[in-house]
Amino acid sequence: MEIIIKKQDFLYSDDTILKLKKKEIHIVCPAIIKISYAVDLLINHLNVSYSEFNKYCEAVNAQGDPGCLYPKYSITLFPIPLTTKTMEECINEVMKANEQYFKTSEMIIAFDNDYNYNNKEELKHIFKDEIEKYILKNNTTEIHLKKCYFIM
Repeated sequence: MEIIIKKQDFLYSDDTILKLKKKEIHIVCPAIIKISYAVDLLINHLNVSYSEFNKYCEAVNAQGDPGCLYPKYSITLFPIPLTTKTMEECINEVMKANEQYFKTSEMIIAFDNDYNYNNKEELKHIFKDEIEKYILKNNTTEIHLKKCYFIM
């Protein structure tokens, strides 16, 4: 599996938005109730109301687990704040959701610029390590996910 660092404009490219609307790409971002990548994608590109988005975020943050908006959208929100321990658990849940439900070959992990995590390079490595652990744990060499993009 390939891990690629991209800039913010990749998230809003015509190709990414088209794949999002067709549910051909899985986007993972924090459940931040303010202007964020998730807000912009859901409200401006998928016509979700702001109040509906707030409900998604509140539910995810209250439960402390990632929330997949499947089957309606190919987006997963992860809770905030996110510690290293919960992050590892979230990555495992995100991978499981992608393999069982979304079945996309591409995933975007999008961390907003002001997302409060001290070391974003460390974050990338944690995600990479956990994805590799998921593959090993599930004793498979064949997974749907082929490319994982990081927007940081």
